[in-house]
Amino acid sequence: MNKKNGAWFALWVLFAINAINFFDRQILGAVGEQVRKEFMLSDASLGLLGTAFTLLYAFVG
Repeated sequence: MNKKNGAWFALWVLFAINAINFFDRQILGAVGEQVRKEFMLSDASLGLLGTAFTLLYAFVG
């Protein structure tokens, strides 16, 4: 593999990692209703869970 091909490969790997990272951050919005029903959370509690996830992600991630 020459340098040019290696650079393109690295770019695609980084793109894939970034896409997975984006989808991972959106998962709570996608499954929020099921989580709310499973754990019998109120709308306010689910909102606090989303806020806690966002703040934790901002500090850690």
